[in-house]
Amino acid sequence: MMLYQGAESFKLWTGKEMPVEHIKDILNLEF
Repeated sequence: MMLYQGAESFKLWTGKEMPVEHIKDILNLEF
């Protein structure tokens, strides 16, 4: 859930989409 909250904040601040699926893959490898 925090990933998606971060993605929304990123979009509000930058106006760009965050690569959520890519980041999710990286988090799954690390944790």
